[in-house]
Amino acid sequence: MAFSSAVFLSAFLPLTLGVCFALRKWVKAQNAALLVLSLLFYAWGEWRFMPLLLLSALLNAVLGRLAGMNRGKKWPVALAAALNMGLLAYYKYSGFFAGILGSGWTGPALPLGISFFTFQGLSYVIDMHRGKEEMGTVPEACLYVALFPQLVAGPIVRWGDVRQALRDRRVTLDGVGEGFCRFIPGLAKKVLLADTLGKVADAAFACPDGIRSAPFALLGGVAFCLQLYMDFSGYSDMAVGLGRMLGFSFPENFDHPYRSRSITEFWRRWHITLSGWFRDYVYIPLGGNRKGKGRTLLNLSVVFLLTGLWHGAGWTFILWGLWNGLWMVLERSDLVRPGRWKKPLSWGYGMLVVLLGFIVFRAPSLRAAGDYLTSLFTHWRIGEAAAHACLLTLTPQALLALLAAIPVSAGVKWRLPAWAQYALCFGLLALCYLSIVSSGYHPFLYFRF
Repeated sequence: MAFSSAVFLSAFLPLTLGVCFALRKWVKAQNAALLVLSLLFYAWGEWRFMPLLLLSALLNAVLGRLAGMNRGKKWPVALAAALNMGLLAYYKYSGFFAGILGSGWTGPALPLGISFFTFQGLSYVIDMHRGKEEMGTVPEACLYVALFPQLVAGPIVRWGDVRQALRDRRVTLDGVGEGFCRFIPGLAKKVLLADTLGKVADAAFACPDGIRSAPFALLGGVAFCLQLYMDFSGYSDMAVGLGRMLGFSFPENFDHPYRSRSITEFWRRWHITLSGWFRDYVYIPLGGNRKGKGRTLLNLSVVFLLTGLWHGAGWTFILWGLWNGLWMVLERSDLVRPGRWKKPLSWGYGMLVVLLGFIVFRAPSLRAAGDYLTSLFTHWRIGEAAAHACLLTLTPQALLALLAAIPVSAGVKWRLPAWAQYALCFGLLALCYLSIVSSGYHPFLYFRF
């Protein structure tokens, strides 16, 4: 069930808020209801994998307690790592590696949200082992992993972010109002902007190589960069808003990354919770920057290789991760120094690196990525077919989405009084609902990862 579906907006969300209001004086009862509702939410789209989610949540909850009670022993963490990474390896990567070995097996179907709930479960066990947070009960830990607002596409929430709220929170009208004003702009990002920009990007990437002009390739690349940001940050905004409605405070996942003037800055602003997860559970345990410059650069390379693999089992994702890692290494070693350049030049450099990387990320294969990049850098003579294809995508709706997406992604803020915010949100909700009903189901891009 997607947040941008009529079923969620018309039935599931009102039901959830009604149950939480009815149980607002009994947190444990509210937690039990939220766990059931979260499993229902997951089962709506992936009922066959609901037992897997429940088993993963339960085993991580139990192993977390064992890790907290036996902090001098490493076997609970080792078992949790084997469990969670084993699930990822089988469901997400077995088909990819079987293909490398020449097998015809394509692998099992990918469970929805497995990249997110396995990372959350593993981080819970590690934090209990480190003694960083107070231990949770098994039901609390299960709800932490399965809580529906962040279950299938993040942000990657840590136990410390929700521990206190799981035991003492209030569902209030003020909180629902604040969450509503955060949820609706995120919904508009997805439905009105991302889905429209996706049509432009899809047309450019589907255009035959012989007639795809460089301007059209550039337009498609920019459209995909904006689509991915609007889609994923829109989901994160909705998750944060839903959490606020239910009395939780989830971490921010984006901080206007397209304002960045280096790749280092970009990764501080893009998918912040994933970057933080890899920093705390991979980069620092590998030695971080404490073992010399060479080891630091190696650790960065490993982290970004894993970041690429986390996004998908394919050579394009691996290359995208290594591409970002390369520029991080160049910046960290001072071979590239965007901080010393004038702001327009450093911003242009950062966005060019991001654009080229996301073209590889979007392409279905390395060969397709190479063909697209060839079009971008060589086909600057616009033929009749290419111009016609370009004009077909530049509908008024697509142009409006493009123009609206640029200031939103650049961090332009609009300050409105409360009544105007509510009026704007209700108007956006009406537009989104009309679009959802008329255009059908459009899943979030990160549902694939």
